[in-house]
Amino acid sequence: MSSDKLLLNFSNKIGKLLEDPDYEFNTIIRTGNDSNIKCFKAHSLILRVMSPYFRTALSSKHVMKEGDWTYLEQQNFSPSTFDVILKFMYTGTISIEKRDNAEIVDLLETAQELGLHELVDFLEDHLIQNREKIIQNDTNLVQTVDHVNAGPGDPNLLTRAAFQAIHEADIILSDKLVPEEVLKLIPSQTEILISPKKFCADANAAQEELNRLGLNALNQGKDVVRLKQDLINDGKYPAECPCVVIERASCKDQNIIRGTVGTIAEILEQVGHKPPGALVIGDAEENFDNSFSPLVDAYDFMRASSSGLK
Repeated sequence: MSSDKLLLNFSNKIGKLLEDPDYEFNTIIRTGNDSNIKCFKAHSLILRVMSPYFRTALSSKHVMKEGDWTYLEQQNFSPSTFDVILKFMYTGTISIEKRDNAEIVDLLETAQELGLHELVDFLEDHLIQNREKIIQNDTNLVQTVDHVNAGPGDPNLLTRAAFQAIHEADIILSDKLVPEEVLKLIPSQTEILISPKKFCADANAAQEELNRLGLNALNQGKDVVRLKQDLINDGKYPAECPCVVIERASCKDQNIIRGTVGTIAEILEQVGHKPPGALVIGDAEENFDNSFSPLVDAYDFMRASSSGLK
């Protein structure tokens, strides 16, 4: 028997726990609201193992208990969506071929909230791979998030396209690397969401949170801008290549930290890094000191170092 068939058989047997009322359920999850309400029976052990959300919810002192039963209220979960999600948590399988775009987006939102990272990745890949087909079939559903680079630090160095996108957005998703001076350019009526988890240890959870916020806004028909700063694409430069990190580039309190591609991360950890920072790689870094101002010295700098830029 192949390993795939072995896993499928195992998955089917675990899935039968949901079908047989004699398998000692101990948790009831009430989903939906108004006239669309459905209660699901489940096993707390499965819920805890599969979902960080349920692990926390079931550990709460405020969770409702009655005898051996635990009761959870999930009014924000659609019963039809949670039915699919619950089966996935028991079997590790899901079928989306016959589901429409709105159903898939709803599944994605629920999976993100429950912390089902593998399912989130699977659904996101499906939406990306079928993007053209989805746009043709449902132009009202699919919108895009505009990704805007916040520039090196000084708001005067933003591109025209970036400035226009910021002023036309209904909602802006930003992390804490974006300078305060750039955030001040955002119109007062525009909603700004900054993920509070951005500097926590779990970077994946932080990114998923921003994805969820953006997806919710798109579903409401809003124009969404993701405002961020990118430092480097991995794997393009040798470890010995010189580089500098310019903290708050072009601002009065800019600071320059030197190293190589292979050592700069460790150096930043040792000396401490105060975002935002711009990374410059190549021999051109020799022309930098703390008196360098991109606004004043750009022409002379480019003349002196053009041969060293990588």
